[in-house]
Amino acid sequence: RYGRDGALELVAPFGLDDVFSFRITPNRVMDNQRTHEAKGKRAQECWPEIEVVPW
Repeated sequence: RYGRDGALELVAPFGLDDVFSFRITPNRVMDNQRTHEAKGKRAQECWPEIEVVPW
């Protein structure tokens, strides 16, 4: 997002490791197993090399 001064501000509360590793990791704090699996499947249809960490 852009800050008040117009500079680009990167907000990544869970870090960027998964982004740069081309990996989708579940957030087990939330009860979203079905959502995680559906999004992982859709992502692999676009990018077969992406890793989806199982729930």
